[in-house]
Amino acid sequence: LANMLSYARIAGFCIAHAAFALVVAELMHANPALGIGLGLIFLNLFSLTLEMMVVMIQALRLLYYEFSTKFFKGTGKPYTPYKITI
Repeated sequence: LANMLSYARIAGFCIAHAAFALVVAELMHANPALGIGLGLIFLNLFSLTLEMMVVMIQALRLLYYEFSTKFFKGTGKPYTPYKITI
């Protein structure tokens, strides 16, 4: 049940995408002269970038912390990085 709710959160971002698209469309219709240039280029790129970052972070979180912990067994050797001694 918990995993299903976590994956449903990504579906919520789909609804947020529709809301962002509606806001951009309303801004373009409110001032057509400014809205076409600004809305088509800047606002859509801003919306796309913001949504892409948020969904990417959530998807990676789901992959690493919820999905992988079911199958990962930490039976290897501890990580010891190389050291440079002077």
